[in-house]
This record gives sequence, C-alpha cells and structure tokens, in this order.
Amino acid sequence: CTHCQYVASFWNSNRVYNEQENTKLHEINIRLVYGLRSIGKGLVAGSILCGVLNLPRPPAKIAKYDRYIGSCVEDIAQESMKEALEEAIEETENNEQRELTVALDGSWQKRGHVSLNGIVTATSGDASKVIDVVILSKHCRCPNKTKNEHQQNCEANYSGSSGGMEVEGVKQIFSRSLPLYNAKYINYLGDGDSKRFSAVEELKPYGENVKIKKLECVGHIQK
Repeated sequence: CTHCQYVASFWNSNRVYNEQENTKLHEINIRLVYGLRSIGKGLVAGSILCGVLNLPRPPAKIAKYDRYIGSCVEDIAQESMKEALEEAIEETENNEQRELTVALDGSWQKRGHVSLNGIVTATSGDASKVIDVVILSKHCRCPNKTKNEHQQNCEANYSGSSGGMEVEGVKQIFSRSLPLYNAKYINYLGDGDSKRFSAVEELKPYGENVKIKKLECVGHIQK
C-alpha cells in the first residue's frame, strides 16, 4: 500500500441539508431508509439487503433519517389534503359558503380496542379524497413516565380508552376545519356510531346557529 501527502476526498452521494437539525444527510441513505419504511422494514432488513448485494453497511443509526423523512412526508401530506379540500369545495354547489360533506372513520393498529395507536381520517363526500388526518397515541417512551413526567417531544398525545380515540379524533377534525381550511363540515357521514356524532353535536364547532346533519352509510344499514 503506497501512501503520499496528496489525498483526494469525495462523496459518492449528494448531501442534503437538514434545516431542523443543522446537519447534512447523504441522499443515498435517505433513499434507503425511505424505501425500507415504505415496505415496513427497518435497519436489520437494510443490513441484510446491503450484505446480499455486496454494498456497504447502512448507517448504524437511522433515527435522524426517520425524523427528516417524516417531516418531509408530513409537509407533502398537508399540501395534498389542502388541494383535495379546495377541489371538493369547487365541485359543491354552495362553494361560496365553503360547506362540505365529509365521511369520517377510524382505525387502530391492533384489533379489539386494545391498541396504543389509532387514526381518524376525513374524506370529502364527493371526491372521496382524504382532507384531514388525526393520529392518536398512548405510547410513551419518556424515561420518567411512571412518575407522570413527560418530555417536550413525547409521542403520547392521548390518554383514555382505545375505543375513545375515534371520538377524540372526530372532535379535533371538526374543531380545526375553520382555522385550518376556512371550511365547515355540515354533513357528517358515519358508520352508525352515535357516540362520535353526539360528541360533534355537543361540541358545536361552528356555533349555535349551524346545525350539522347526520348521514348514514348504506353499507352499514344493510348489515
């Protein structure tokens, strides 16, 4: 092996500046982690893949890549949902009032109402595109969680029964429709669960004079 004082260093991948953490990330590592997350895999699967392809090992810690990708995906999702809402408003007859029909439904990571994570989505009644999403979690990784001491970046944003996540998510979606989109959801299409609609009626997100109408899902009525 011959050594000399002249060394030429170079990166074999472009570097992307991460404003949140003031760091630079290699594009190839970002794409690898994004691909693994898209198929529900993590670092172990990435190491096996790179080993089989005779490629260098992936980064030992991928948390910073997860945070960067998550931030980008969230920004794009917000833009997409806003465009979907504006598209739905343009297709309505009374678009000057910015009033919409929305369908809301919830889901959990595990069945049986014992899940620590849940999600509630709102889709436009006509275009059937997602216009808002609420993610709820009871999962906390804070070191002093047994003492009820939580860090500022605690992932848990909900306390209560798993079944109540759906009600809480629906309330949040209706509460922020005006400040987020300047729109009102006056027709509520649900799956027959009266608890969610009762919570919205009690909430009165648009004041006493705006009455929200409950629509029923034909499929659930047939069942």
